[in-house]
Amino acid sequence: MFSNGFVRLASLYFRAFPSLGGPEIRSRKLLPHWVALGMLASQAVMASVDEAGLTYVKDLVQKSQWPEAVLQLRALASDYGALSEADLLFAYVLVQLNRRGEALAHLRRKVPTANGTVREKLLSRMDTLAESFLSRKSSQLYQDALSRVSANEIEGAKQLLSQILDLEPDNVRVLKTLSQLEIEREQSRSALERLRKIMDLHPTDPDLAAWLGRAHLKVGDYLSALGELQSAYQKGLNPIFMPSWFAEALNGTGKTSEAVEILQTDLVAHPDSVPSLVGWAKMKLIDPTSRLEDYRQASLKLEKARGLFDQFRKDHPCESISFPKEMDRLTTQLGEAMTMLAPKSET
Repeated sequence: MFSNGFVRLASLYFRAFPSLGGPEIRSRKLLPHWVALGMLASQAVMASVDEAGLTYVKDLVQKSQWPEAVLQLRALASDYGALSEADLLFAYVLVQLNRRGEALAHLRRKVPTANGTVREKLLSRMDTLAESFLSRKSSQLYQDALSRVSANEIEGAKQLLSQILDLEPDNVRVLKTLSQLEIEREQSRSALERLRKIMDLHPTDPDLAAWLGRAHLKVGDYLSALGELQSAYQKGLNPIFMPSWFAEALNGTGKTSEAVEILQTDLVAHPDSVPSLVGWAKMKLIDPTSRLEDYRQASLKLEKARGLFDQFRKDHPCESISFPKEMDRLTTQLGEAMTMLAPKSET
């Protein structure tokens, strides 16, 4: 069983974390997550810590005396070796001081010594720390930005996200969202810079490879895109968009038949996938072996995608920005292609 000291520390986290931002941090459901991590570390890899020193630091944290707490914890938390209670508290205090990059780097050095469930929980906790907001103001600005995206006020949304980064320059959630908007607005080189910053901050982020690949696609670097997206596709990451992005990368490197096969396989499993419906239509349009019936089937898939698009946009406001123009373009080009191939009796 875990120590009473750790239970008190977990309770302390719960009382302190509301200031850390979004609803996922404020939820009581996360309290067992911290307790479980501490229990597993205690049983498996928990390193010994100066209990008197740790008790003193907990009192500093209780009083929100962050600068003094971090000085004390620097002596208690080791840079390498097994995970300890001091390491968890050290990362938390660093985030409170808006030193998120240091917090993530410290926990990242503990990953090699963590095994099994402890490792999974530690990586999950790092994801949470990477994306948490430091204040209610930042959290509200983010919600306002998403509302702007839903209203197709993209530049206004980007301004709000930039305001958050002025307050929290290392917030991975905001960096990712802003890079997504830039990618869909054809500003992929700027997006790549933000994504590389995420790579430095939090290289284990589960969405990173997918969005790096997407950015490389947008600038026409298909080989780099293929390297990122193939790995993400094989791991089953971002399953809604990954088949269409991976297919686009395959096509860009001359593997059109493989691209079509990827999309066909996905549509068998997910017949209402808007990205795969649009991607399949695009592949058939550019495939030099396509016949009139292929174009007709592509048009039907585009029509189906349009019928599903309103709900899709609500579910994926950032990723769906470029879809209306793309569908309009494909519809026009498919119409022209069918007109050229149709028998004269049908024209």
